[in-house]
Amino acid sequence: MLFHIFRDRGAVNALKILSSDGRVHSIDGIGLSEKSAETLFFHGLIQFEKNERKTSISLKGKQFIKLMDELKNLAEKDDKAKSIKLSFSLSKEERSFLLFASKLGFIAEKKKLFRQMKEQKILKSRPAFSKIIKSLEEISLIKSAGALVEITELGKQTIINELLEEFNLV
Repeated sequence: MLFHIFRDRGAVNALKILSSDGRVHSIDGIGLSEKSAETLFFHGLIQFEKNERKTSISLKGKQFIKLMDELKNLAEKDDKAKSIKLSFSLSKEERSFLLFASKLGFIAEKKKLFRQMKEQKILKSRPAFSKIIKSLEEISLIKSAGALVEITELGKQTIINELLEEFNLV
């Protein structure tokens, strides 16, 4: 994907223009060829009306430009780019796992967690449950030891952040 986009300088420039004002533009007005517009549309970075030759940026396109700007700042190593913020999204199952474990006091028995998640129809099988434990452990949100699971400090902070975002309190 990146190769097809980055080798087309006109597409990158047009994407930057579209992201800066968020309006609908004629592809001719922003110097975008139809081929470049189709490439950006294929990758989900813009909406494109071929008959009317109009285009606007998509949410994925806005996120793409935001990340490219952050990478550019990092590469330039100016004073503004001394740190990078890393964020991730949890799946519904991972969020539910953390919430159920927190309701049980941040340390919970795996059997009890699995039973609750199965009753709520969030999970259907043990392997899916084990996969969630492994993925949360890999990103240091939980510690798993024997029959118990403990939510780490990072996991607790993640729960707080997820709830704040869910209720638009951020």
